[in-house]
Amino acid sequence: MKITSLTEQEQKTLAEKYPEGVPQWALDRCETMDEIDEVMAMRRKAFPATNQSLPVPTATLVPTGEGFKIEVVWSGNLDRPNVGGWLFGKKEKAIAARLVAAINAGKVYATPEIKTDVNGKTYVHAETTQFFHKRHMNVSLKAIGF
Repeated sequence: MKITSLTEQEQKTLAEKYPEGVPQWALDRCETMDEIDEVMAMRRKAFPATNQSLPVPTATLVPTGEGFKIEVVWSGNLDRPNVGGWLFGKKEKAIAARLVAAINAGKVYATPEIKTDVNGKTYVHAETTQFFHKRHMNVSLKAIGF
């Protein structure tokens, strides 16, 4: 059973425990409230309270006709919250899922900054912690513990 619908009491409990909000992907994938607590503890460790003003990435794995796409959406009041992502073939779902887990754990991006493009639109620019390119993906994920 995935947590797809919460009682009013459960919603209130989550809102009190996690005022920053619980990402939808966590609600979709977690089966118990304890699993949500584990995910949120991991996110708080990766993104400490001192950095709450910084944008936080959330990744989702989206099936496409040719395989899978990883969409990365940044938190915050941004004009362009989803900049960048990865494409994987049909046989590469496992490594794509590892990358999603690493992004959501805060291990892929470093030094996120809110920037403004030439049209005055805001977006996030962040360096990656490793070279997350298709040929090097497995090595890069292992280097960060995934």
